[in-house]
Amino acid sequence: MAGYSKLDLVNAAFNEIGFANYVYDIDPDQLNRVMMQMDAMMMSWKSQGINVGYYQTYTPGQSDLNSESGLPSTAIEACYLGLAKRIAPSLGKTLSLETAKNFGEAWRAMLSNIVRDIPYKQPAHLLAGSGNRGYVDNVFLPTTEATIDELF
Repeated sequence: MAGYSKLDLVNAAFNEIGFANYVYDIDPDQLNRVMMQMDAMMMSWKSQGINVGYYQTYTPGQSDLNSESGLPSTAIEACYLGLAKRIAPSLGKTLSLETAKNFGEAWRAMLSNIVRDIPYKQPAHLLAGSGNRGYVDNVFLPTTEATIDELF
């Protein structure tokens, strides 16, 4: 099953700010500039520790519009709404309040889906507490066979 291409994301961002393909003629240079802005936005996200799997090219201008974006379905909306927010001022457009609200919701949903649960094991030197009746002779929790990497 094919995912969204980079062109799909760029077109969705244009549509969000009111530049629909069937009304406006968007030239290839403008598409490439917006795609470079999308690449820069995704690099910015990655530098903040938000890696959503975007297929990044590290040479400016070398991205292919028709290539796959690599984004999971949980990051599609946040990507094109974030791109719309980024390109709207340079095109003389104002982002609607609904779009800004949708971006905030999509952003939070995307972040909540990429958070990893970190397993935590209690260290052996932690007091068991008064409710621990199984270890009457030992006031500490039972020792674990965990390595340091598993504990932290």
